[in-house]
Amino acid sequence: MLKWADDDTPFATGCTRYHNVMPTPSDETPKIMLWVNLGNGIRRRAMVDTGAPYLVLSPEIADLLDKDLSNECGHATLKIRGEPYQGRLVRHGMTLLAEEGEGCTIETTAFVPAPEAIATWGDTPIVLGFYCCLDRLRFAIDPDSMRFFFGVP
Repeated sequence: MLKWADDDTPFATGCTRYHNVMPTPSDETPKIMLWVNLGNGIRRRAMVDTGAPYLVLSPEIADLLDKDLSNECGHATLKIRGEPYQGRLVRHGMTLLAEEGEGCTIETTAFVPAPEAIATWGDTPIVLGFYCCLDRLRFAIDPDSMRFFFGVP
C-alpha cells in the first residue's frame, strides 16, 4: 500500500479498481464508480462526486435499508440533476470494498430522499459526496491504473 513519504505509516490501507462507466445512458461523461457495501448485504456501485455533500441514497436503496436508517440528524433539500428533492439526513455506516488490502468502513451522513421521490428519481446513482462522507478518509486516484486508494487517517 501507499506510505507517507516522511515515515512508514500507511496513507492507504486498501485499494480497488474504479469503473469509469457512465451510470446512465443519458450521461456520456465518464464517472468514478466504486463498489460499496451499504449494509444488510447490499452491494452497489456508487459514484464519487467531491462537489456533492453526503452519501446520497436512491429511494430504492433507502427503502431496502429503512430499518437501518433510523438515526435521523436533520432534514435537507438537495438539487440532484437540477431537480430539488426533500429528504432527511441520517447517520449510516458504509464500507468501501477493497480488491487489495482492507476495506474501509466509515460513518457517514446519508441523504435519504422522501418516499415520493421514487416517481422522478430515475436512474440517478448512489453518490459518494465529499462533505460528511469522503472527508472521513484519505483517498487518492491513479488514473493510469484506474485504482482508487483509501484509508482512515
